[in-house]
Amino acid sequence: MNALLKSDLNHDAHHWKLWVSPTANQQETLSGLSLEEKARILMMHPRDKQKMILSIEMAIESGLYEEICLPRSGLTQKEQGRLQLRAIRHSTIINWTDKAPRMNSASQLSLI
Repeated sequence: MNALLKSDLNHDAHHWKLWVSPTANQQETLSGLSLEEKARILMMHPRDKQKMILSIEMAIESGLYEEICLPRSGLTQKEQGRLQLRAIRHSTIINWTDKAPRMNSASQLSLI
């Protein structure tokens, strides 16, 4: 059943990129992209952490987003793991934009 659901995904729609709380430097970098690339990027500037997490989860599960860029600093390790696991299950890349330590192999295995 799960394999059937994966085959029904519209891979043409799986091309959006979501940036959560981009810094001024990151916004400058994004403004330098081509028009085609800019047209695929959505930015989110959240105020409420719980609504942000729910929105990111919905974005991941929608199957419309190829990549989601967000800072680790505002999330607990449990929240990071939950988002990362959902992203893996829905073929979405999570790009952590700040310098927080990356998960080691043991932490990644504990997610599975």
